[in-house]
Amino acid sequence: RRHPAARSFCTLLGGVTNRRMATAPAAGIAAVRAMLESQNPMAVALRERAPVLYLVTDRRDRSADWLCAHVEKCLDGGVDIVQLRDKTLPDAEFEALARRLLDLTRSRNVPLVINDRLDIAARIGAPSIHVGRKDGALSDIAARVPSDCFIGFSIDFDNRTAPVPPEAHLLGVGPVWPTKTKKDAAAPMGVEELRRVIQNSPGVPAVAIGGVNAGTIADAIRSGCVGACVVGELMDAEDPVATARKLKQIMRDA
Repeated sequence: RRHPAARSFCTLLGGVTNRRMATAPAAGIAAVRAMLESQNPMAVALRERAPVLYLVTDRRDRSADWLCAHVEKCLDGGVDIVQLRDKTLPDAEFEALARRLLDLTRSRNVPLVINDRLDIAARIGAPSIHVGRKDGALSDIAARVPSDCFIGFSIDFDNRTAPVPPEAHLLGVGPVWPTKTKKDAAAPMGVEELRRVIQNSPGVPAVAIGGVNAGTIADAIRSGCVGACVVGELMDAEDPVATARKLKQIMRDA
């Protein structure tokens, strides 16, 4: 039996109920729908594995070798999507790490998302990027990456009521709860605002981020998200395999 999160993702593909799309050019509507129905690894993961467990990396002062080994354990536990996020690593080191993670995730049929570094994402052939409003106009960003690149876009408390750009294929909504892993994070929006964002953008899938852990992840899924992004709960886990399995089970039971 398919999880309600998977059914809701398929439902949003079935008709123009999307108020965001209603004001977009027909070509834009067709392009977004085509991406969500495509064989891009992100689209496939969302269609076939929802609710998805979405790992966002937090390397801090730990080595690239440690990070790759830790991500592999998270994959062993059932992580469905991996995002490489590192604001401080020099480009050359970031690209080397991204290539290693791309090889690892491809071997597991799991999509790799590159946060911000558009040129590197395009150069290594990553299937997806993730950006926010501070990174520039999404139309300009979309023009800089391959046409088959899946684009994730951040929605936080401060821009939760702003129109969603038609180039966005997935919304990362949050922080929903207080978080320690992103020092410049906006104020937590809470579950009710998370629900409101999802209701106001019914034609684009959303994942929750910020303070997601074993105690909060079920609420994220019940709110209508197709998945949840987890940072500290997985990156700081002593047993990432067991932690990922536990989170996946909580999501399935939600």
